Amino acid sequence: MHRCSAESSRQNFANLRRLAASGPGGAHPNGLPNVIAASTIYDQEYIRHYMGANPLYLGANLFDALPEGRYVGSELVLLLNTHGLVKDFPGLDEALSRSKSPWKDDSSPISLVNTDQAFRGRYETYNLGKFKAVVYLPYFVTNGKIVEQRALNLPIFVPSPSFWADFVNDRTATYGPYCEGEGFADEVHPGPHPNSPYEFSPNARPDMSDYSDASRKDAAFWLGFSEIYQWPCVEKISSWEELVKLVENADLQEMSKCTAQANKWHRYENAQNWCRIMGLIEESTGACHRDIPKSYVDGLKTIYGVEKVHREKSWPGG
Repeated sequence: MHRCSAESSRQNFANLRRLAASGPGGAHPNGLPNVIAASTIYDQEYIRHYMGANPLYLGANLFDALPEGRYVGSELVLLLNTHGLVKDFPGLDEALSRSKSPWKDDSSPISLVNTDQAFRGRYETYNLGKFKAVVYLPYFVTNGKIVEQRALNLPIFVPSPSFWADFVNDRTATYGPYCEGEGFADEVHPGPHPNSPYEFSPNARPDMSDYSDASRKDAAFWLGFSEIYQWPCVEKISSWEELVKLVENADLQEMSKCTAQANKWHRYENAQNWCRIMGLIEESTGACHRDIPKSYVDGLKTIYGVEKVHREKSWPGG
């Protein structure tokens, strides 16, 4: 949503407001009506906060893309979904060393491995369903891996927003690694829309010099909009010791069944929202002519009035 400068952020918000207000009954009644949608609840509320719009929620999912894989839980280890290894998180290694795996007879501790350690290269999706559960340590609002793992009905454990707020930096692209330097200060950001229901700033980050107890509350509040905290059947922890206790006593099969049922509802909800969008499009094409962009460049011209997007900095590895 935000860009690497205050001015480009304002321009982006202005473009989205124009699109949202286009069509009959809007500020631009002669324009074509548009549907503003978000693939995450975090983005949905972020748009509401800065634009005053009420975007439709089209949650990212892979329910129909992974028919070949489902939860089995045959491996005697947990899958770690994060950047880094167990040793990179202070206190986690020690807590695991005092644990006892409920699936082994030799009193060995609970074992956590990430996909690189488990597969050492490419892997098939169905392989993920073999793990007992996933311990997700978010480094972003959401990621493709956790969407994939949820679609496989894996049991999921995650730190609570207040426990994890100090670790999550990658929530807004106005700072590194996406922008040169530190980007721009929160007070320079375009302010929230007058109709925003939120008083907390979504731009508080633990790696910034002005991070404080108040900033930590802001960060925890907005992190709470992440998909993982909206999904039912996910076990939240407030310490590494609590993670160990929950894993040692969890009924993973029941957690998986709960996730499977929740996924059925989410799939139905998404289908209903897509049907609503298609209905709006059919209504608008019946009232006026709608030019469908024929290419990426044509889409930029139609939606944003530009022929190319200025790359402020390459993405990591890009």
